[in-house]
Amino acid sequence: MENERTLVLIKPDAMVKGLAGSIIYDLQSLNLKMIGLKLVKVKKELAEKHYEKHKSKPFFNKLIKHLMGQLHENENVISIVYKGENAIQKIRNAAGKTHPEEADFKSL
Repeated sequence: MENERTLVLIKPDAMVKGLAGSIIYDLQSLNLKMIGLKLVKVKKELAEKHYEKHKSKPFFNKLIKHLMGQLHENENVISIVYKGENAIQKIRNAAGKTHPEEADFKSL
């Protein structure tokens, strides 16, 4: 099993809903080590770089606005780096493939 690092972004929609604390608490059950945490306001250039692989897709601009907080009137994003065995897959399983509403921490 590989020791990996992975990035978790608690995006503006979750921040507006007051879910940041619950998300961080739930991620503790994954037995990963949090090695970095920062509150950021994502600039357009960084958002475009983060979602570069989606640039040609019709939803790209909405994705950028979402990450920048323009769709939720909240610019705050919590950026967390976790480290541990199979960290990437553990986070993907917890968060769901695309939509956070599909997350299922009970199965972890």
